Amino acid sequence: MARYKLVVGKRINSATLVADARHSWLDALSSAGALAGLIAVAAGQPWGDPVAGLAITVVICHVGYQVTADVMRRLGDAVDPSVITTAESAAGSVPGVLHAHARARWTGRTLRVEIEGWVDPGLPARDADAIGRQVTDAIAQQLPQAGSLTWASRAGRADHYPAIPRTQPRHGPSE
Repeated sequence: MARYKLVVGKRINSATLVADARHSWLDALSSAGALAGLIAVAAGQPWGDPVAGLAITVVICHVGYQVTADVMRRLGDAVDPSVITTAESAAGSVPGVLHAHARARWTGRTLRVEIEGWVDPGLPARDADAIGRQVTDAIAQQLPQAGSLTWASRAGRADHYPAIPRTQPRHGPSE
């Protein structure tokens, strides 16, 4: 049951279900350890019970630390740094984007990605909006786990910003 909860929890990005899976695993392991201690005592080994108790305590502390660290990262809005890099690279691959900054955070089970992109200051608003749609499409392809994408365009000059690292060609394969 613990394995099933862990697989489903990771698939749906539920920190709560993953923590519950670890708790279920810990319960099963603790029961097995207690049983091993009882069997050792029944076999005439008086050290079996304290050794099993100490082993169970170590496992509980380890799992408790892992679960607490995971929950604290989630509460602190931590995301994998590759999410930011991928979002910025995807935004930078869209023609017309001079520079881009990305922010991301978890809200419950939803990964929210915000892109602030600079475009030519002379660009009409509808063209900047079209670029924004292209950016969100590019990010959605690169980060399918993102449940919410937000684009904000800013007017700016390319010489004010460092070059965007390009992991993809700026234009399609025909150019």
